[in-house]
Amino acid sequence: MKAFERGKRSHQSSYKLLKNQGLPLLCSQKTMLIPNASKWCLEELVKFINCKEEREQKVIPIFYHVDPSEVRNQREIYKIAFSRHKKNADEEKRGKIRRWKTAMREAGKLAGYDVKVDSYESEIIQDIIKEICGTIPMVLDVDEKIVGMDSRLEKLVSRLEIQSNGVRMVGVCGLGGIGKTTIITALYNKISNQFRSTSFLTNVREESTKDSGLLKFQQQLLDDTLGVKGQLTLKKIHEGVKEIKDKLSSKKVLVFVDDIDDSRRLEHLVGKHSWFGHGSRIIITRRKKDLLKAHEVDYIYEVDKLNEVKALQLFCSYAFRQCLPGKGYGDLSIQVVRYADRLPLAL
Repeated sequence: MKAFERGKRSHQSSYKLLKNQGLPLLCSQKTMLIPNASKWCLEELVKFINCKEEREQKVIPIFYHVDPSEVRNQREIYKIAFSRHKKNADEEKRGKIRRWKTAMREAGKLAGYDVKVDSYESEIIQDIIKEICGTIPMVLDVDEKIVGMDSRLEKLVSRLEIQSNGVRMVGVCGLGGIGKTTIITALYNKISNQFRSTSFLTNVREESTKDSGLLKFQQQLLDDTLGVKGQLTLKKIHEGVKEIKDKLSSKKVLVFVDDIDDSRRLEHLVGKHSWFGHGSRIIITRRKKDLLKAHEVDYIYEVDKLNEVKALQLFCSYAFRQCLPGKGYGDLSIQVVRYADRLPLAL
């Protein structure tokens, strides 16, 4: 997360970062309410709790040398400090104080880290780092040279309707080598920070020809979205179906199923909308759209071939490291593009 310049604090800048970053937020509770403590800290706490409630972002409170019950119930020094804040306060400030107290009460209810005076702080820091790293969505490798990506992503994102609460399935279809995997990989990188639970299942067609392969993908789906790797072991496909329905039906998830060609496998991985919690998004890629129609996805995005101009740009970006053919290679470059039938993978 972007750091602020030392000595400067900005409510608007920090709140913008909180809204845009899909990261857990660290809320430190020590002496923010003692006399002369910065009101900025209290305002930040309100923003943290708002992000948790409005955007379902995770907040990790760190109770540093303070009992969580004191924060939650606002006893001892907190009670005294709030009384001093109220002294000579006008109605506007009293409204702020009420918001501060509510935010602090909510923070005190959250499960976090209780750092006592005699705690081994280095061990706690390592635990915090481990938890944060476990919640940050991975960034997938994607070819940055792909031409026309922005317009395709814009259209896909609009069809996902991420702000709506319903469960939505979107299919992506097109010829082999046309760039379906590249597009959804870029899509994952673009939107995954808006979901706390994500899973990206790749090469499903090739690796799930046997039941053991399908079971592996069910296991990965649960491990990724629940964060329980090694704690839940599936032995049968029907068991996997039950666990997916039971465990994910109340959970908002983002799931990508890349390159699937069999209705049975699809049914056993992401069978119905009701398997997933409100706000979930499921993206499925397939060469032909018949399977997607049969699965009753909400929208099918067909990936078209690049036009000749964009295909030439893509080829030149690899061959000449520029968007135009090298001197004397214009005609030959066009022939190569046409021979490759304007397919990105071939280019």
